[in-house]
Amino acid sequence: MEGDAPHEVEVPRRSADHRKVLETTASDAIPERDAFARLRDLVATLPDEVQRVAALAAVADAQDATRRAEEELQEMLHVASHDLTEPLRMVTSYLKLLERRAGPALDERAREFVFYAVDGADRMKAQLDDLLHYSRVGHGVAAPTVVYLDTLVVEVLRDLGPAIADAGAIVEVDGHLPAVVGDRQQLGQLLQNLVGNAVKFRRPERGNTVRLAATRMADTEAWELTVSDDGIGIDTAQAARIWRVFQRLHSREQYAGNGIGLALCRRIAERHGGRIWVTPADGGGSVFHVCLHDDPVAAGVLSVQERR
Repeated sequence: MEGDAPHEVEVPRRSADHRKVLETTASDAIPERDAFARLRDLVATLPDEVQRVAALAAVADAQDATRRAEEELQEMLHVASHDLTEPLRMVTSYLKLLERRAGPALDERAREFVFYAVDGADRMKAQLDDLLHYSRVGHGVAAPTVVYLDTLVVEVLRDLGPAIADAGAIVEVDGHLPAVVGDRQQLGQLLQNLVGNAVKFRRPERGNTVRLAATRMADTEAWELTVSDDGIGIDTAQAARIWRVFQRLHSREQYAGNGIGLALCRRIAERHGGRIWVTPADGGGSVFHVCLHDDPVAAGVLSVQERR
């Protein structure tokens, strides 16, 4: 082999008197014993290579199984949502019809029963819709694009305008917000949930001041987006619950909602290769932090092979 030093070998040949003799000479050929040694080393590495290939195949099989399970779950939730929504709609319609037609004959207690029944059916339908939306986000980023958060925040604040005005809140954007890579609709939902919560969970005597800002995270291709408020804050002992589906820290009488908004935010952040967490704000309130990427590979929406 090229680069190997010549070595001495004994070559049989005939002498002048026709006797067989061994003559020592230099050769660049691989000695037989070295060839066997190399073959032995190669064979020894085969189990490791087989294990590596088997592990890659197992990962691929697991990913396929996960994808199929998610597709089946979404289909099941879609069917369940449709099949359950129709009866709920019928119940609500007949209860409202009963209230209209028999209204004068119903006493105050009966009308209260009708109200609670309709309210319960409406809340169940809203939860089914939220659950279906949550399952759809689980399929990741369908149409990744460059998303300009400055523009997106303007749209979100416009949609939340009535809620912001009713709560007497002030929403400020500190500096310039970056462009990131992801699904524009999902990132809009994330911002709407975070800002909407910051506006909603306020102290009774005043509206919240909500601030949005972004800073480059050190040694990464990521931005840290923060949404801070000076509202009621979150009990640190209960903080882990806020990321779970349909978990609430307050009653519906205190604050409206189904308890799925932050679970959806976490799912969106993770599907974009990032994460989300919350810390107490100085002086009271909360700061929600979201890690988002401006590189498609880091965001998990484009593989290295696809980028090449």
